[in-house]
Amino acid sequence: MGMMDEKITLDKKSFEALAADTRVKVLKSLAERRKTLSELAAQLGLSPSTVKEHMQVLGAAGLVDLKDEGRKWKYYELTRKGKSIVQPQELKIWVVLSLTIVAIAAAFFLFTTYLPGQAQHFGMGDGSNFAKPASAPSVPGAEAGTSGIVVEGAPRLGVGGGEGIVPSAPPAPAPMAPNVAADNGMFTPSVKGCAGSAEAATKDAGSSGTGTEKTAELSVAGNTLAYSRALNNACCLQAVLNERTEGNAITITEEWSGEPCDCTCFSEISAVLANLPAGNYAVSVYENGSLVGNGGEPRLVISKEVQVG
Repeated sequence: MGMMDEKITLDKKSFEALAADTRVKVLKSLAERRKTLSELAAQLGLSPSTVKEHMQVLGAAGLVDLKDEGRKWKYYELTRKGKSIVQPQELKIWVVLSLTIVAIAAAFFLFTTYLPGQAQHFGMGDGSNFAKPASAPSVPGAEAGTSGIVVEGAPRLGVGGGEGIVPSAPPAPAPMAPNVAADNGMFTPSVKGCAGSAEAATKDAGSSGTGTEKTAELSVAGNTLAYSRALNNACCLQAVLNERTEGNAITITEEWSGEPCDCTCFSEISAVLANLPAGNYAVSVYENGSLVGNGGEPRLVISKEVQVG
């Protein structure tokens, strides 16, 4: 079967899945490579449970698959249908919808134009089945011979030589509060106790000691974000804190290294991110490395949405 003969089907579930900006971002992220639930949560600045709900919607629409290869981690990846939407090829797309909800096609048009350089162009043969505003321009860029979208039960929406379909302009989205990347933010980590020493801790079980654990906390004072917790951990482990800010998503990672010894000791971990621009932020803290098993998936410690400034 040649490329021009290939086709995919978009049904109501597909359009509903593409109606949320977050799910569009998930598809674009998976176009780079397959990822775990935790990786997607960290990239989007959302909790794993929220991302899982989005993945269930995308999975029901046939846009993503959950791959379980019998290993410790499960990965999400795009299906052929999902790849065809994010990285359009020359193929036929069948829309399984009644004409009463053909307006949803306009939302799909907006979705395709949302992908830079990947916009799909729509046109129709004689314009007899769609109303066209007097002042509305035709969709540019259509070339003869390119495959179009076919709505079952309706005339073919060709793109060669016909007038362009001009969907009604949707209302402009409400402006979001500015979320500027914290390029000027000053990150100050602190690790006290056995996990903060150069030698990590004594290997002598008789010299180890425990303290009062403190649940992880995230707080804001003015333009400063603070994180802290205290825990009893295995001896001989050292912790280092890293921070990454992407848009309105802030990720702090506790990187644990070393081989755990057969004893327990007490550590206090904290970090301050100062001079943050005002805005709403999704903050996630993970622990990684020896504390979760080398090669293991980072484990979420705390996740919270905060208002800065």
